[in-house]
Amino acid sequence: MKLVVLALFAVTDFALADPAGAVRGYLRSLQALNSARMNDFLEKRTANFDMQAFERGTHTKWTWKIQRVAGADVFVDETESSDFYNALGVGRRFQTCVFTVRDGKIVTFDLTSMRHVHGDYHEAYARFLTWLKNQPAANDPRLLRDGKLRFTAESAAAIKPWLKKYARERLAT
Repeated sequence: MKLVVLALFAVTDFALADPAGAVRGYLRSLQALNSARMNDFLEKRTANFDMQAFERGTHTKWTWKIQRVAGADVFVDETESSDFYNALGVGRRFQTCVFTVRDGKIVTFDLTSMRHVHGDYHEAYARFLTWLKNQPAANDPRLLRDGKLRFTAESAAAIKPWLKKYARERLAT
């Protein structure tokens, strides 16, 4: 019995001391778009349920690879693809994040680089938002609040026809 308890403590101490393990758990939860589970790996429970719901609705897919671990810092290359990015015309997003882990929890994560296959996301998003505000959708509270696009399950469902229309028009010009 004593040996089992000691082994359990050793495994627990290793898990707490393994920054990559915490980040791996978080990223697996991100791939599943499970914000509740993502929060289990965060010191401050900040994972956004609404954003993951939007990502589910726009068929977002995440892949990732841990590049290196340097003490408490875990460097990760991530790839995100979605119907939303495709409709905007920017394609997949490639980004690098540095996660800092303390006591088995992610305390910070910083986006150190971001690019899309086909152009600048911020410019493409601004063009789309301007276009959307000139459509009948501008009056749909499921899509826009205070002039900004909402990222929720409800908005993902409501935005699909607008994304298709925007993509058709963008490709026609």
